[in-house]
Amino acid sequence: MMGVGYSTLIDRCLMATVMGFYVFRSKHFKEYLKGFALKNIDRIRSLNILKIGAPVALQYTFEISAFSAAAIIIGTMGAIQLAGHQIALSMASMTYMMASGLSAAAAIKSGNYFGAKDHQTLRLSANASYHIVLIFMTVTALIFTFWNHLLPWIYTSDKSVIPIAAQLLILAGVFQLFDGAQVVGLGILRGMGDVNMPTVITFPAYWVVGLPVGYVLGITFNLGINGVWYGLVLGLTVSAILLYFRFKIISKHHRDKQDIIIAQD
Repeated sequence: MMGVGYSTLIDRCLMATVMGFYVFRSKHFKEYLKGFALKNIDRIRSLNILKIGAPVALQYTFEISAFSAAAIIIGTMGAIQLAGHQIALSMASMTYMMASGLSAAAAIKSGNYFGAKDHQTLRLSANASYHIVLIFMTVTALIFTFWNHLLPWIYTSDKSVIPIAAQLLILAGVFQLFDGAQVVGLGILRGMGDVNMPTVITFPAYWVVGLPVGYVLGITFNLGINGVWYGLVLGLTVSAILLYFRFKIISKHHRDKQDIIIAQD
């Protein structure tokens, strides 16, 4: 266990060092690093960055902490259940990385269009991002569903763990769709500078709906590990739907406002 911790620490330190070396040495960044020094810190700009960064950090905190809490709940059911949970979650996390990359791209594109006040194209770009992630997640969901008894063998040969992981992979198939939709929704809204309301949305989605429902179904109603996962899926579903409607409402507001300004000119 300590070895895993040390390897992760070394990996993160090396990544930070290499990235820092590249940024400070690359010709592509020289234009942006002129006058770079601690004494030149712009407090106002730093505060503006914190106003965006802090809510984004909380969004990740709410989601990750909810999944960690779910693992603790499942851990009380037994080591076999926890192992099956970890296998299914690890596979879902791999496909989530692709969705996370699409979210970053969606944030960049929506930020570009939002800054240019091209709100109609922003809506089209955002819809395209949703379509891409949903198609990708549908493919992975089908893979998880049809090969659910084979995929766990990548991680273990324990025949008591594989059936549990296999049934969770079917739930992970549903999990994928809403997980991809919510992370892309967060990216789109982030690009538009809308971070406070998404933070308000993610907390109740995971900690008021998802985790409590998972606990009640899994522990109170004795549905076990499946019940906990039902709660996680519900939390992701609530988050994805609310974030999508949030995007629709504010993007329409900005587009209509821009149309009025154009009409007045």
